[in-house]
Amino acid sequence: MLKKLMVVAFIFSMLLMVSCSDDSTSVGANSVSFRITDIHSASYDKLDSIWVANSDQLYNYDVNDRVDGSFKTYTASSTQYLEELTYSSLSDVRPLTYSRYSEYVADKMMGDFKLDFIYEDGKTKVLMMSVLDELGAYQNVVKTVYAYENEMLVSAIDSSFWSGENWDEAGRQNWTYVGGRLVEYISSFEQIEYVYENDNLTEKLYYDDWSGSLELQQKEEFVYENGILKEKLTYRNNEIELELSRKETYEYEGSHLSAIYQSEWEEIEWVAHYKTGFDYDSNGNLIAQIEYDWDSLEEVYVLDYKTEFTYEEESGNSLDVSKAMSPESFYTGMSEIEIFDYSMPSKVDNKVDKFIKLLEKQK
Repeated sequence: MLKKLMVVAFIFSMLLMVSCSDDSTSVGANSVSFRITDIHSASYDKLDSIWVANSDQLYNYDVNDRVDGSFKTYTASSTQYLEELTYSSLSDVRPLTYSRYSEYVADKMMGDFKLDFIYEDGKTKVLMMSVLDELGAYQNVVKTVYAYENEMLVSAIDSSFWSGENWDEAGRQNWTYVGGRLVEYISSFEQIEYVYENDNLTEKLYYDDWSGSLELQQKEEFVYENGILKEKLTYRNNEIELELSRKETYEYEGSHLSAIYQSEWEEIEWVAHYKTGFDYDSNGNLIAQIEYDWDSLEEVYVLDYKTEFTYEEESGNSLDVSKAMSPESFYTGMSEIEIFDYSMPSKVDNKVDKFIKLLEKQK
């Protein structure tokens, strides 16, 4: 379990790192591509009514329009980290390695960990993680081996090398499909069933076996209006029955998601809890994601946190890097990550953002 969570944490970091966009936006008869150059985050100081910088992340691209790294600074602590990607050739858009550095030793950033990729038929077959030992050499510690059938991901086996002698299986995941749609996901600690109606995902059922037998712990219901997702209801097991717990309501402006409202069910009524707003530029790129808390005394939403995105008009390889890093989000058929159709920094990141939510549920 610990080993799996380590892999999840690292993949989570990398997915955020590759939020560069190589989407094409139609402008007249032309097709324009944009990629992200900077992500800035800030927290809102409610006492002084000002934004306080939290972090800045700058992205670098090589002469072949491939992301080759980023540099992030946390303002308050002055903590920094550097991320680097390498490629096997000048024409390859899939990464060969990904490395993260954060500790300064003699004015040189030292590595935290490294990911190596092995491909088969254009898809990630093996994802290997290694860390630095006392002598400064990378040692393999965790690997994930993926298997596919008919272009769909069917299994992922995690193994550890903590003994330093043999690979020991640490966990596995399996995906089952019917008619090309994901209907079941099983891991070492969780099972999820997917229910569809008229091509829409209508229910997700979460089971675990912590008690020794498989028990339904959570259910999510998805409500649509003219084929557009408008609401998600969450029910949780209170040890007696499934009890209504949370509601998310979605608002749109044109084809873009403009706001998510989260409410909690308290005895007899819905109580506002949180809001996320999304702002876009004239090209449809997400330029700000703003979080709000609910002030129950004043009964208004108050600013809490924001993330701002800056772009340049160039192409990139985010789709290829994201596929390499996260086969789970691109080769698992129709799932929750595909029912949203709003613009993050790229359409790729729609999938990444929703995949991260799936990962969080697995922790």
